[in-house]
Order: sequence, then structure tokens, then C-alpha cells
Amino acid sequence: MRIAYDDLWCCVDCTMYIANGDVPEDREDLPDLVAREWGDRAPFIVLTDGEEEFSRSGCDCCGSHLAGYRHEFVVLKCDNS
Repeated sequence: MRIAYDDLWCCVDCTMYIANGDVPEDREDLPDLVAREWGDRAPFIVLTDGEEEFSRSGCDCCGSHLAGYRHEFVVLKCDNS
């Protein structure tokens, strides 16, 4: 595996979803939003050890336009694809 996409930032909800599979009660559609944004690459989203930072930019994972803390993530790809 190697990194296909980097320098991506996800919201707190996506951070919890990627890390633990947790979906907030008020965002039950989160898995569908991530799947819509990333398609068959969604299972290859991985959080980095990077720091969190506050941002007014949208979430690169689910597409939310709300400001808030963001955590860095990458999308992996198989070396043979």
C-alpha cells in the first residue's frame, strides 16, 4: 500500500467514524456521505498522526461546510492498482 491522496482534512465526526466506526446520532447519514465522496476508496481512508487544527474550510471526507477542528488523513491505494 502507498499513499494515493494526502494533505486532506476531516471534521471531528469523520475522525471518530474513521477511527472507531462511531456515527453521531444527529448524522446517521455520515457513512453514506463518506461513500458518496470517496466511492470504492472509502475503505482506504486512514488518519495520520498529524495534529488537529481549526479551519473554516470544508471537510475533505464528508463534504461538510461547517467550520471546526480538522484532523489530517490520507487515502491509500494498493501498489498494483
